[in-house]
Amino acid sequence: MIEEVWNKSDQKLKPQQAGLSDKKESFETLFQSETEERDTRKDAFPKTPKDVIGLHLTHKGLKNADVDILLRQISERAYTALFLSHNQIGDQGVKDLSKGIQNNKTIQHLILTNNKLTDFAMAALADMLKVNHHIGWLVLNKNAIGKRGMEELGKCLPENKGIKHAVLSENQAGDEGLKGLAEGLTKNNTLESLFLRDNHISSDGITYLTEALSKTKSLNRIDIRDNPEISQPAIDSLDRIAKEKGVRLYQDRGVLASA
Repeated sequence: MIEEVWNKSDQKLKPQQAGLSDKKESFETLFQSETEERDTRKDAFPKTPKDVIGLHLTHKGLKNADVDILLRQISERAYTALFLSHNQIGDQGVKDLSKGIQNNKTIQHLILTNNKLTDFAMAALADMLKVNHHIGWLVLNKNAIGKRGMEELGKCLPENKGIKHAVLSENQAGDEGLKGLAEGLTKNNTLESLFLRDNHISSDGITYLTEALSKTKSLNRIDIRDNPEISQPAIDSLDRIAKEKGVRLYQDRGVLASA
């Protein structure tokens, strides 16, 4: 029950109640666990900080009404990572969370895998990221973010100076969503990794991505696996640019280009 996770009295929340940990742990290991990536997919992970101090609330049944308490907990400790995967925080919860951490200067990793998020949540996050330049890992896989959400993320990228790794796998970007995201990529100089696995992307979307990659300066890793509507000629075109730019391109045949 949620009451067992949050101590709603004035007493401090005990680590064992909320899954908190004061000890530093390997973020690489935690990230792999949070995103449920295994074995052959591990090579797609960029290098991450060795240690983080995180607030671990995965699989805790959190809903939007619990965000106020979450924000109160964040205000009391200098967390560098929020592990909030596999809950039911939803759009309104993320809107409240985004507003609450807009000026936070310690959180570097925001993990919201599988939280019933749609374009409305992404719009709220994008507004926050226009102000907050401290979050480097944005993990939003296994949600329902579509065209409008990806467009909103694309709009914020020219203003954001912090995001280095965007995990958007298993959403609903589609070709038009990728088009909006790609437009923002051309004006961003900090994003290094873009995970777009299983996003209903076809050859048209890859054309937009290829054009954007030719203009970007920071991207060095792209994952487009599990998008079966992409033609081989479209992949070959993207691969040519990737090789020219020294970008690691992951698709269903493996790594096509490498720095």
